[in-house]
Amino acid sequence: MNCKKLNCKAIALKTDNYCYMHSKKIKESDKKKARSDGGKHKTIKIDVNKFETFELETIKDVMKINAELINRVLNGKYNIKAGTSISYMLALQLKAIELNNNSVKNSMREFPDIHIKLPVEFEELSRRAGEEM
Repeated sequence: MNCKKLNCKAIALKTDNYCYMHSKKIKESDKKKARSDGGKHKTIKIDVNKFETFELETIKDVMKINAELINRVLNGKYNIKAGTSISYMLALQLKAIELNNNSVKNSMREFPDIHIKLPVEFEELSRRAGEEM
């Protein structure tokens, strides 16, 4: 059963006609704490000491790391939210490489080298990419 509060689509509590946030049986201080705690639980804590710098200068470099990242997320070895964020940054890196390549072709000038930090677990991937070149 849905909450009786107008325009609320949340599920009502078993012991009430209202959801947790609209129930008169729950103290406002408890509701406020629940809202605050909910936002804190969405935070992903990352240990910055576990990151290594990787050079992502070619489309091939970015594609290899992105493939590894996708496989780790799908296998449950890496947090999906962090993986999504890193994939987004890798997509931006691809676009920057494309723009750089077009710019070099058109005007023969180069952008400074671009580096990002990725978790140390990608060290092996970076090493393998270097061996194949």
